[in-house]
Amino acid sequence: MWENIEYVRGELDAWELRTGRGVRLAGFSTHYNLSIDVPPTRRLGRLARLLTYILPVPVMLLSANRESTGIGVRPRAARIEVTGDFTPEPGLQIATATLIAGIVQEVARWPSWSVAEFARRELPVIAGFAPMPHTSRKGWLARFDCYPRNPFESPDTAAWFTSGHDGPRTLRDIAQAVFHYFRRAIARVADPFTLRLIAAVTEKRAASLLDFADRPAAYQDVGRLCRWRSAFPRRALRRSRYEL
Repeated sequence: MWENIEYVRGELDAWELRTGRGVRLAGFSTHYNLSIDVPPTRRLGRLARLLTYILPVPVMLLSANRESTGIGVRPRAARIEVTGDFTPEPGLQIATATLIAGIVQEVARWPSWSVAEFARRELPVIAGFAPMPHTSRKGWLARFDCYPRNPFESPDTAAWFTSGHDGPRTLRDIAQAVFHYFRRAIARVADPFTLRLIAAVTEKRAASLLDFADRPAAYQDVGRLCRWRSAFPRRALRRSRYEL
């Protein structure tokens, strides 16, 4: 995708030179789609609802910003679609796709897609959270008002009570717990650099876009303020295993 953005931006730059006019590429949303090979007797709608309890917190930390409003999970024909804001940072967007691919593939193998799996597997669930029907198409949405408070406001405020844990936790703590639970599954589809980046963001050794008070200006000028080469060289980010 970023190679295509680089190409389109180059064509727009040439058009600007010819016409003397300016044009920007603005980010809007990103839809992560993953094919699922499961028996037709298993309903992907149940899988999508289960994933709405698991994916949003780590996806928020890796890909969202303070103005984001929600993370969605939608069942499609033989695939799962995760929706969120566009992320004007190639490394973080690749990390988000990798985390989603690893978790979705692992959860799809679970014998049960009941929400009771959380207690049995000791996965953190934010108290008071309940997903809502997705605002577009069939599916589920973890919108900011589905939580007791807005989760996009700060990743490091200890304000979240979760199942099986005494005392409040930060959003980053919860994301780290989910990442560590699925680390092996994520590692199966990740390149080493991206796996380290996910770990660094959840452990606060690398910045999340939620750490900044405002949405990055690069969101409104993708291809110039935000470029593939300015973030990570191609030699550092090899093709992830899920792309091969």
